[in-house]
Amino acid sequence: MVLLRAAPSRGTLRWWFPVAGTLGSLSPLYVALKLFGVTLFTVGDRDRVRVTLADWCLLAIVTGVRVWGVLDGIVRGHWKGFVDSEVEVIEYCLGFALIVMILVVLVVPFYVMLHVKRVEDLLGDLKAFDEELQRLGYPRNHRYYHFITTIVVTSCLVVIGLVILSTLVSRDTKWLLETWLFLAIVNTSGAGYTLYHTALNMAILAIHSRIQLMNRCVQERLERDDGGDEADARTNLVVQLAKLYDKLCDASSAISVVFGVPHAVFFINIFFMHVVACYAILRVLLGVASAREVANAWIYLGWSGYFNSFLFQTVVFDAAMKQQTNKFCTAVHRSLNAVHNLPVVEQLLQLAEQVASDAPKITYFLFELHPSVLVQACGELATYLVILIQFDMQ
Repeated sequence: MVLLRAAPSRGTLRWWFPVAGTLGSLSPLYVALKLFGVTLFTVGDRDRVRVTLADWCLLAIVTGVRVWGVLDGIVRGHWKGFVDSEVEVIEYCLGFALIVMILVVLVVPFYVMLHVKRVEDLLGDLKAFDEELQRLGYPRNHRYYHFITTIVVTSCLVVIGLVILSTLVSRDTKWLLETWLFLAIVNTSGAGYTLYHTALNMAILAIHSRIQLMNRCVQERLERDDGGDEADARTNLVVQLAKLYDKLCDASSAISVVFGVPHAVFFINIFFMHVVACYAILRVLLGVASAREVANAWIYLGWSGYFNSFLFQTVVFDAAMKQQTNKFCTAVHRSLNAVHNLPVVEQLLQLAEQVASDAPKITYFLFELHPSVLVQACGELATYLVILIQFDMQ
């Protein structure tokens, strides 16, 4: 994947906007999150993160509108028109998943505000890492990552817009006008979930790309004992690499805190939604669905498939991050075989022990993210589909 490749040299993309600093490379995502009311905090001077009075006022307004819209949609039954299914179990299950998605997006701004200190720690660790590695001669291409972030955020919003449009295009115009508030809440919540999950994926990529730079540094400065660096310089380099690695571990811990619990709920809800959507598709394939159900089934699959694509990206990015960590561990051990100076060897042994005992990882509340999650989810999906089909036949 393009996003997992090493960033080009700093002189590339001269035609793109000038970007300064770590936060500048993430500014498109930060603006989009604040625009859709997902995260409402302000980054001030020296990258200090704080919640201002204006942020609290905006949060109160956004929360009030969302609560009003959700209650209106539930009391008047607007969610049934949005789901629009002839099968009662599909209608109520998807309606429940829809309301849960809105409620979680409603809670996310408060959750992030409770952990605003961890957000500041995360940005501070990434900034300190970039500054230190730049002094070692490996600057981070912030302009390139600003370009990538802009493309990713724009693509996510365009795709979710098309999914929403495909859902509403077959609805009656009168119904659309009567339920505009509830539809606005659903649409902004879908976009908010998309951006919040995109922020998690970009945070994992931020760790991944920095480990790539560390691997490059070890390969060029330590694995080849060509006499280019003095022993003291190499010893200091290994000490600096140990500190940088520790910062990445701290950054991954902050990511787990800021994103863990909401995404655990999101994953369960999306899995539940995907089971119901696949059940609707199976009814179509078995020839027991009406023409209206056939049209709606593909819309359900579009929604669940789009949200599941973010889970798939998260698992892939996390696996790539762990692969880079393993490469870093291998590079350190290779350096042990290439370096013969005793002080340097001792520092490399300490670094190797540090890498073996701790690694950047993403955890979701009570469990760690692992590629086997996809296999387990597929097995559970097949099980529940068999149960639903048997129930439908009876």
